[in-house]
Amino acid sequence: MRVDVVPRTQYDQHMAADDHHEVETISCDLPPDATSTVVSGLTEKTDYVVAVRAVTAVYFDMLPDGHAAKRTRRLAADRLPTDDAWLPAATAVVTTSGTDRPGDVRVIKTTPDSITLEWTLPRTYGSDQLQGTVIRWVSFVESFMKLHGREQTTNIDSSASILCLPQSVSTSAALRV
Repeated sequence: MRVDVVPRTQYDQHMAADDHHEVETISCDLPPDATSTVVSGLTEKTDYVVAVRAVTAVYFDMLPDGHAAKRTRRLAADRLPTDDAWLPAATAVVTTSGTDRPGDVRVIKTTPDSITLEWTLPRTYGSDQLQGTVIRWVSFVESFMKLHGREQTTNIDSSASILCLPQSVSTSAALRV
């Protein structure tokens, strides 16, 4: 068995090219009875084409004499094999996990002692699940042309996209979502 993993953008370019130039992959050679594996070294929030391939003896037997793979009985490491009836494969497109930043943070209301914020929830990828959002703010007091602040933090539910923060009348706040 063989598992080949290649970023989808590179795979699409590879398939569109007339010469089917070689594309580097992450490959795992597995025992013939393997039914699972872990592929590491991937990039967060990236679409990959994953091919699980049965490697058959007939494939190697059909290669021309003198071919390196015929002698070693192994596919080239980290290269996507060409499609062949004797290397049957099942493919899937998967996205590695990750989370984007919350977006479009804006103040929708201010009062003398609070501000109300609104934002769009971050997009999650793969099997990642949003557990919550952390809001941090620092209140600044101007003194002798220097800014002094103490960071404050609050955690909110993963589905919330509006928060009202307390704020002293004599300070301004720098917010980070």
